Amino acid sequence: MEYYSIKRIRDEFGIDSESPDEIRKELMKRIFKIHPDKNKGEFSSEKEKEDYLKINSTITFLDEQAKDQKALTPLKDVTDLITTVKGLVLTNNESKSAEKLRIKIDDSIDKLKHRNQTPKIAASTITAIVTILWVFPSTVQQHPILSMYINPTDIWFTIIWLYSLVLTTMLWWILRRIENREAASKKRLNLESVQNSLFEEFIDTGKHTAPTGGQVRFLKAEFVKFLTRHAIDEVRPSPMSFRFLSPDNEMDLELPEALAKVILNRAEVNGYIGRDKGKNIDDMYVVNV
Repeated sequence: MEYYSIKRIRDEFGIDSESPDEIRKELMKRIFKIHPDKNKGEFSSEKEKEDYLKINSTITFLDEQAKDQKALTPLKDVTDLITTVKGLVLTNNESKSAEKLRIKIDDSIDKLKHRNQTPKIAASTITAIVTILWVFPSTVQQHPILSMYINPTDIWFTIIWLYSLVLTTMLWWILRRIENREAASKKRLNLESVQNSLFEEFIDTGKHTAPTGGQVRFLKAEFVKFLTRHAIDEVRPSPMSFRFLSPDNEMDLELPEALAKVILNRAEVNGYIGRDKGKNIDDMYVVNV
């Protein structure tokens, strides 16, 4: 008679223990009592012979089960190790992507400030020259050529000086305001709450490949395109009237790519999305629902 479960063995032999090792020990005790060696190599009855064969078959089953269990344990350990390593790799990629995004945002802000130095310096230089001429009029009056065209003591020259001073001050204030707004809006892209909202909006608005088989699939390029055309402009609060003073810089073209990597890596680590193994030039993702 063969047994295929511990429960059936316990019920058949009336053993309370659920441990395979304890059950085997109990069966070994019983088989020892009826072993034919104790009766000159013969069974004392047909019932003892049947009991011996039944117990021996059961012990063989338990030994084979224990052997299979030992063989499965290393395989399970390897599977767990692969899963752990994969999780660590994804987490490490997420950390690296977040750092690259932070660097690109800082570079973008620095580049904006550097570009704004040109109008600031030009306006300040002109105002400084006019101020010197206004403060030291004798310098111009003694010059044979400048004195023919410029009269620092004239009221109109004073008005021009005041205008240049006011305009330079306003230019510095406007550009500083733009820089602060640009910096604040771009640094918001480092926040997980903002990143999660952008990704949820991308999925909800359907700016991706049409669902197939009940699952939402999208290309990485589609998500980058969404961030480029929609999200980046939306989170930047600079007034349109000031754009002629501070146009979009080139670094902004790299921000959507870096931002997409951060968001997609986090979504993959959290199990919200997975990579589609289909043949595509670009990375294809599928939303796990």
